[in-house]
Amino acid sequence: MSIDLRELILLIKQNKEFDSHLCLDIGCVIESNNSKPLIKAINYIINYLKEAGEGEIQIDLDSHYSKHQLVFIVHTDQQTLPKPSNQLQSIMTAYNGTIEWIFEPEKYAKCQLTFNTAG
Repeated sequence: MSIDLRELILLIKQNKEFDSHLCLDIGCVIESNNSKPLIKAINYIINYLKEAGEGEIQIDLDSHYSKHQLVFIVHTDQQTLPKPSNQLQSIMTAYNGTIEWIFEPEKYAKCQLTFNTAG
């Protein structure tokens, strides 16, 4: 079974109230039998960034040769942010992926999910 990341983001956006700007490549598919943990992780990221920032969340999905990258970024005026959940890395590992949080005080908060598709 596979998960189409573009369709997943569009579904989450449809069911969740938040301002966003989407730039989503097509063809970003990962192999998995269960999308629920990934949906929970993405919802956590969106909720975290809604609290951390102001304005719309920019969501970019990019297809590369051996990976797909899903990036969430929001402008923030905050000096510090609470530490994100450690559980997200174990969720990403189940999808052959990694998570990276980047925070520039008074500039932006960013979360980048990378899904390895090399075989």
